[in-house]
Amino acid sequence: MFALEFLNFAYNVGEFASRSEVFYQSPFNPLAPGKGVGVGLASGTVPGDLFGGITLGYSPFSLSLKAYRSGDILITTLPDTSSPPSEDNPPEVVDRVKFGAYEGRVSVAKPIGKVKLSTAVKVIYAGAGKYGRGVGGGLDASLLYSPLSRTDVYLGLYNLLTSPVVWSTGKRELALPTADLRLRLRAFGTTYLILGGEYVPDGRGFSFLRDGFLALRAEVWRLSVFGGLVEGKGRLGISYRHRGTTFSFGTSYHYDFGYSFLGSVSFGL
Repeated sequence: MFALEFLNFAYNVGEFASRSEVFYQSPFNPLAPGKGVGVGLASGTVPGDLFGGITLGYSPFSLSLKAYRSGDILITTLPDTSSPPSEDNPPEVVDRVKFGAYEGRVSVAKPIGKVKLSTAVKVIYAGAGKYGRGVGGGLDASLLYSPLSRTDVYLGLYNLLTSPVVWSTGKRELALPTADLRLRLRAFGTTYLILGGEYVPDGRGFSFLRDGFLALRAEVWRLSVFGGLVEGKGRLGISYRHRGTTFSFGTSYHYDFGYSFLGSVSFGL
């Protein structure tokens, strides 16, 4: 139904605006949780919907909780269910429902030379009111390789065992395995070029405007400005660091849905 799709949202600004979070030591990063205790909080909105999360990191472990809550989702039917939708057979709204999806995740990371490895186990719960509730889970794995001082490569493999949500109605929702490849190049000073894409074996093939991204990140004093073309949409983010605490804000614009906003804060204890 909807659970897995909505939980794929990026839940912090660095990931949302430029796919850069995996390259930094942060509570949000399952590959490299900071020494001591790190805490990250994130919240955002897309038109009509809210989402947020919290991440706790204590090397080599991290725990994250995510939540998504929709506005009204329309339940429709066709006057003639044997025919496709058309002007003569338009969909009719028969009900409205609010939808919620939640995920808990435990990750463990291990550095081996120039490579950092991580694996994560996730548990998913979703509810759509009287239309049912579902539970499920899955397994992710990732690595970060730094062959040169100016080059970092990230590979993420999500839903390795697929991630089924089994609904109380008997329906099974499966998330296809996804490969996520990213390359970060330091152009000069603290300016970075980040590029890459992801692939899902869903029959559509790879499309740069759908899956790919191209982003830049520049760091000046305590400020970072980042953004670019992410999943076919222009995005922009800014963050400010002060004594181990980072405040971030990001936004994107979609022609049909308008603006989306996301804010996050992370700090060490």
